[in-house]
Amino acid sequence: TKLFVVDGSRRSGHSNAYFFGLWKWKRIVLYDTLIGQASVSEVVAVLAHELGHWKMNHTVKHLLIGQLHSFVSFYLFGLFISWTALYTAFGFSSQPTIIGLILFFTIVMGPVDHVLGLLMNVLSRKFEFEADNFAKKLG
Repeated sequence: TKLFVVDGSRRSGHSNAYFFGLWKWKRIVLYDTLIGQASVSEVVAVLAHELGHWKMNHTVKHLLIGQLHSFVSFYLFGLFISWTALYTAFGFSSQPTIIGLILFFTIVMGPVDHVLGLLMNVLSRKFEFEADNFAKKLG
C-alpha cells in the first residue's frame, strides 16, 4: 500500500483525497492543497477516513455491484432482443440487433438505471458515513 501526494494546486485550489485500487495494489492519494491548507490533525483525519474506505472494502463492493448490474443488464437484453413488440412499437418491421440494443438500453433500462443511480448515491453516502465513523473511532 502506498500513499501519494498529487500536485492539484496547478489546476485548482480545492483540497481533496481519494482511495483507489484493489487487494495489494491499494493507494491513497492526498492533494498538495489539502496538505498546504489543513492542519496536521485535519490531514490525519482525512487519511483515517480514506483508510476507513479501505478497511470496509468499499471499492470492492462498488466493483461487485457494477459487475452485477452489467451482467443483469445484458442478461435482460438477451431476453428482450427477440421481443417483437419492442420493435413494432417504434415502427420497425425487422429486428436489427443494434436497434434492439438502443431501444433496450434507452427505453427499457433508462428509467431502471435512473432509480439504480439514486440508490447508488444512497449507498455512496452510507459508505462515506461509515468511513467517517471509522476515522472517528481511530481518534
